[in-house]
Amino acid sequence: MNRAVGDMVLVTPGIHHGYAPLPHLIQRGSLLGVGLSFDRDAIAPLLPKGVEPTDEGTGGALFFDAPDGWGLTPYRLGAFYLDVKGYDSDAGLVCRHYVHGFVEGEDASRYHRKPIGHITFDFDGDRASVRAGPPGEDHFRLSMRLAGEAVSAAEARNFLVTDDQGASHLSAVSSLADRMAGEEVSFEVLADNDMLRRLRPREVRWGRSARNLSVTCGAWLPLGEMQRRKPPPDRATFLSFLSRFDRAAALVERNGTVVLINGRAERLIGNGIGVANGHLRCARAANQAALDGLIASALDNSVPLTGRLDRSGDGAPIIVKAMPFEMDLPGRPLPRAATVALLVFADPSEPGTTDPAPALQLLGLTPSEARAAALVGQGLGPREAAEELGLTENSVRTTIKRVFSKLALSRQSELAVLVARITSVGS
Repeated sequence: MNRAVGDMVLVTPGIHHGYAPLPHLIQRGSLLGVGLSFDRDAIAPLLPKGVEPTDEGTGGALFFDAPDGWGLTPYRLGAFYLDVKGYDSDAGLVCRHYVHGFVEGEDASRYHRKPIGHITFDFDGDRASVRAGPPGEDHFRLSMRLAGEAVSAAEARNFLVTDDQGASHLSAVSSLADRMAGEEVSFEVLADNDMLRRLRPREVRWGRSARNLSVTCGAWLPLGEMQRRKPPPDRATFLSFLSRFDRAAALVERNGTVVLINGRAERLIGNGIGVANGHLRCARAANQAALDGLIASALDNSVPLTGRLDRSGDGAPIIVKAMPFEMDLPGRPLPRAATVALLVFADPSEPGTTDPAPALQLLGLTPSEARAAALVGQGLGPREAAEELGLTENSVRTTIKRVFSKLALSRQSELAVLVARITSVGS
């Protein structure tokens, strides 16, 4: 239950009031995955009409443990997926389609259209395993030994999803995680039914784990629109960045409806602002009017604006920066694109820094490329950046050339503009 104290609305952390529409956000999740090869003729009938599996008949199984986030969590998912032709992401990653599995969590079942079951994880040192099935049964099980160093990596991939009427859509899903390879991988199908007979793998191709996982599931785009538009993976990728952003941030519509909120913003709840029935709300009328006016002015004038929410007593005000941000919104007639407000909250009593490197990784750079690009983009020359990173100047120059190629930049000034835009979000 919410309680108003002075100008503060206290909301139990982690509890969302009203079901949040897409996009969905997963924070601090973990994953075990396995790549599989199937009999192509056996799996083809499991796909929507007109959709073909890859020629190699590849796919796999993914097991998510998502304790918190926005719109779905807490939930767990254990499901088979099939790789499909024709809908690769802009980065060249093959599109996937979930075909069978189980979820834990009421909101998750609305999104995945999978039956409620159990997904049970077991981590013991470098050994990891998970099993899934309906309540009281195990239908499939994965185990592996985790090997090597964890590597932070980002990707943006399209997923093919089916709604309640059987229509197919694409959703751009982006992720950022610390990943480790799996060895001695074992995957077993323990039940026997028509679906699982089709999904018995011919070969186990790879195993993988991920920790510190953030995932954003973007709005659905009907396949019939593919000739005119593509899903916006860059938007979904940016939203994943928000999950690791070192400032409290939220995306809201003009009327205050929360599209997405990150963990730091949720922790700020009860400190001057709250979420009620899916909307941002302030207990004091003056604060609510200031917040509503800030959002409207930023959207009407298409410029970033800064305001404040006063606290009672001697507490320092919460600083709010509102920036217009265009994104696809579900449940809207075409065109779905709408301008929403990106709100960044700053509590002066809690110092923070904005490191552009995570956002640069989400744009396709490796961790080492992102670190070098962040330094050079903030004004350091290649020699100074090399000293900071403990590398040679030639190594940094070579790295920056790759950065320019990946980001379609031609000079350091353009990189500086990009880095400034990233860091300005938190200032």
